[in-house]
Amino acid sequence: MNIRGQHRVNRRVPHKVRRRTQGYILEVTRTSSTARRKRRTNMLFHAVVVVFALCLVAAMVLGGSKAYDHFFLANDDYNIRKVHTFLNDVLTHDDALALTGIAEGKNIFSVNFDKARDALRGISMADQVRVEHSLTERTVTITVTARRPAAWVVDKGMAKEDFSPGLEAFLTDENGNLVTLRIMRREFLDLPVIYGVQTDKLDDPTSLAKEDLRVALKFIETVKRRGAALFDLRSVDVSRGWALEVENDQGSKFLFSQKNLLTDKEMNDQLYRMQRVIDDFAGTNQVVGTANLAVARNVPVTFQVAQADPEPFVEPSPSKPAAPITSKKPAPAPAKKPTQPQKR
Repeated sequence: MNIRGQHRVNRRVPHKVRRRTQGYILEVTRTSSTARRKRRTNMLFHAVVVVFALCLVAAMVLGGSKAYDHFFLANDDYNIRKVHTFLNDVLTHDDALALTGIAEGKNIFSVNFDKARDALRGISMADQVRVEHSLTERTVTITVTARRPAAWVVDKGMAKEDFSPGLEAFLTDENGNLVTLRIMRREFLDLPVIYGVQTDKLDDPTSLAKEDLRVALKFIETVKRRGAALFDLRSVDVSRGWALEVENDQGSKFLFSQKNLLTDKEMNDQLYRMQRVIDDFAGTNQVVGTANLAVARNVPVTFQVAQADPEPFVEPSPSKPAAPITSKKPAPAPAKKPTQPQKR
């Protein structure tokens, strides 16, 4: 083949094809710039919308707060006019107002009533708490129901003669809840005393969950339900562990088997034996000293030693001075003269 005789192929792109390709490139570049511009416009629009919404929300919150303050908090028509308290001697009227933050003349919408209820429930003497308010009458009513104390609880190391209400002693109700007094009432001093308790080893500081204390409280509640016809309970000693030593107002001591007091039948049986012992010696001058009621038959009984009544002291009359005490001795008899025999 004659290579030299062959014509070279013109590989340049024709003009029409070159113009068509350049048009495609210009069109793609224009589309890309248009898309970027639209994206920027959309982002700016959304940013403006978000900022406007935030400003609107802030304006609504600020305006609502101002309106709330103006129409409610700063409105004298909603000031508390009167506070009624029914406290059942749990605490005083002034203490209740100070504890709850409620006061006459204070705006009723500025009081946190849930917090006030929680503060009153924190008082151990309070059983039920109600705090109610009326917008129409602008009044607040505070009602507190008191727990019913059942006995005093004394630490194991305290002697009976050293007992004093409020001195290392506290009250408990029939359910075993410890009660802290704010107001001492006269009837609390007459409650029976439970001795022999290890108070520092209680599992729950607000509840007496020990077995011996539950038995003692159950016994006290049973005696209270029977009334004063049974006997006046003074104290219950649980330090023995196996028995309760119960003392009445006359100083008589009765031993109850603690194990048998867990059932109502055994408790009633021992109370029945105690009542028979008391009735048997009620009409005599003998006073029961001790009685072991854990024994079902032939209950061993001892008696108190009777003490002679002291002679009453007679105060001398102020108008007449008391005569001095002088010892009166009988006068000596005159000496008899010897008689001479008569002469016949």
